[in-house]
Amino acid sequence: MKELDLRGEPCPVPLIKTLKALEKLDEGEKLRVLVDMPCARENVPKHMVEDGHEVEVKDGEKEMEIIIRKRNGG
Repeated sequence: MKELDLRGEPCPVPLIKTLKALEKLDEGEKLRVLVDMPCARENVPKHMVEDGHEVEVKDGEKEMEIIIRKRNGG
């Protein structure tokens, strides 16, 4: 599983980097993303769900772990 540590990155950087990383994955592969900025904690999972990817979120006090499984054709 590929991992991105985007803690401390201001918006929209986490979303852009997540989208670019997903482009390089095959269908069904997973991407683990760590974010801590309020904007990214809201926007990254929301955008991934809207794009049809499977998303699992582990929301901690200081950071959020987002596991994204790339959708078919995504």
